[in-house]
Amino acid sequence: MPTNSSHPVQVFYFEDETSIQNGTFGFTNSISVPSDGDWHIVQFDLIDDESPEPSSHSWTEFTQVKGIRIDPTIFSNIKFEVDWIRLTGPGDAGTQFNVQWSGGSGPYTVTARKQGDVAAVLAPSVNGTAVDLDFSRLPSGDYGIEVSDGQDTGTSTGTVHVNQAPLFNFLQPDIKGDVSKRYSLVEAGNPWGPLMRRILTLLSC
Repeated sequence: MPTNSSHPVQVFYFEDETSIQNGTFGFTNSISVPSDGDWHIVQFDLIDDESPEPSSHSWTEFTQVKGIRIDPTIFSNIKFEVDWIRLTGPGDAGTQFNVQWSGGSGPYTVTARKQGDVAAVLAPSVNGTAVDLDFSRLPSGDYGIEVSDGQDTGTSTGTVHVNQAPLFNFLQPDIKGDVSKRYSLVEAGNPWGPLMRRILTLLSC
C-alpha cells in the first residue's frame, strides 16, 4: 500500500449477539488515517459521528450496546498495532479545563501532548482564543497544551494532570465466592457426589 494513501477506520456497535444476522447494528462515519508508519490517535464520537445512511440504528437507540467492533482498515496484508482503547462517557465540569491564548490567526487547532506521546487533538477548529477542553478521553498523565494556527505552534509552559480513571476492586465476594454457601453443600447436601469424585480421579490421572 503506498505510504501517501490512508486507511478508512470505522466503528460498528451491536445490540446483541444476533445483531449481524438481524441487522440490528449501527456504525460511524469512517476517519482517514495516514499510512505513514507512525502512531496516530483516532477519536470517534459514537453519537455525533454516527453514519446516518445506510446505518439504520443510532448509538442511543439501544438500551445496552453489547458489542463494539473496530475496523482499522479495509485493505489486505496490512500490519497495524493498537496501543490503547478507551470508551468514555460525556465529559462534565470535573473533566474540563479552560485554555486561553493570544496571537496568531484562527482557526486554531488545540491539542494535548503527554511527554513522548502522539498529540491528541481536542479541538480541531477554534475561531476564538479560548476553549473548554474535555480531558476525559485521555489516559492519565501530565499533558502540555499546544495551539496551532497552521503557521506557528505555541506550547504551554505548565501542564494539565489527568487523573487515573477509578476502577472497581471487589473485596466480597472474592474469586471463589463464599464457599460455605455453595449450592452443592447447602441445597443438595452433597458437596462431592460420586460422579464428581470420578471426574476428579480421571483428571488427576
